[in-house]
Amino acid sequence: MEPITLAVDAPVQVGLRLMAEKRIGCVPILAAGELVGIVTRDLIAVAEEERLEVRVDAVMSHPVIVGHPNEDLFSLLQRMIHREVGHLAIVERESPGTLLGLLTRGDIGRAMHEDEHPPATPTADASSISGA
Repeated sequence: MEPITLAVDAPVQVGLRLMAEKRIGCVPILAAGELVGIVTRDLIAVAEEERLEVRVDAVMSHPVIVGHPNEDLFSLLQRMIHREVGHLAIVERESPGTLLGLLTRGDIGRAMHEDEHPPATPTADASSISGA
């Protein structure tokens, strides 16, 4: 699934509406297909009515704090805590402007919980075994 993104010249109001509709806390900002920033509810929730006319590039965070595929979750979580962010953009190492997805603290928490409590696997009882 492709990450939901906005163009760098999108109005803040569009970003607010998109986050509300999709129930997401942030939206990566692209210019010419390259990741240039990220906008969060926290950055624009305090916008007064007149600020809704500004573009997302006026309120986005940049440079974006990123992670790379195959990094371990603990390292990514440490980066998030150290940089005080709730989201990491996952980008290609060789092409840091190429957005692959987003990782949230909630994603990491769910992954760690699943490691500690894997889903139960069904077991076969004697009646379900062929030949029993």
